[in-house]
Amino acid sequence: MVSGRRGVAQTVYHVIVASELALARDGKADIWDSGQVTSFDPWVVYAGPALKSRTRYYWTVRVWTTGGFTSNWAQPTWFETAIFNADEWQGRWIAGPERPGVLSEAEGKADDEAIRRAGEFCRPVSWLVGTWSADRVKNNQGECRELRPAPLLRKSFQISKPVARARVYSAGLAYNHLTLNGKPTSDSVLDPSFTDYSKTVLYTTRDVTVLLRQGENVIASELGSGHFDDATRTWDWGWVLVASY
Repeated sequence: MVSGRRGVAQTVYHVIVASELALARDGKADIWDSGQVTSFDPWVVYAGPALKSRTRYYWTVRVWTTGGFTSNWAQPTWFETAIFNADEWQGRWIAGPERPGVLSEAEGKADDEAIRRAGEFCRPVSWLVGTWSADRVKNNQGECRELRPAPLLRKSFQISKPVARARVYSAGLAYNHLTLNGKPTSDSVLDPSFTDYSKTVLYTTRDVTVLLRQGENVIASELGSGHFDDATRTWDWGWVLVASY
């Protein structure tokens, strides 16, 4: 709400939710109409019928202010619902090869040689030194942390019909840099956010409609383990992704 006068405040709002942009532009609601509600609050809790999963809805608002002014309907915008039911997930967990077991002291030193020979950065180990337990927990990684290449996942698929809308829902145990036909699906980084992975795994939603093309398409992901791999005390690379689209 914008005004050139001082002391202007909302006194009443009217919110509508529609299934189509054209309806919202005309101030017509086929999903929910709040009616005129006397309130100074700049927010409203949706109170219409149950919304559908994975559906886009359009909404707009108009207000009445002190002094009797009535606004026009605001430029409509939209929100999109999430996946409501677990059985809607069609994706499967994808995992890379298992990591090696606990290294011996000799294996840790041999790993250092391989890292230096490959010209890789020697990341210092984060090991206990100068503490009462340092002698009990021996360093088994030599001078450089274990070399762990970033897993890259790639899959091609064909499209032969026009695409009205397309979403990729992806969840991973840490980070996922997702691309479609060589282009990032989002400008976000470090997604999804970290959690207690034993209890909750978050997912992201990407609108990839404009990235698709007729014929062959390629979806790819570069994985990072982030806080899922806190045992290494680094924002290192890890292994797991699940996607549904």
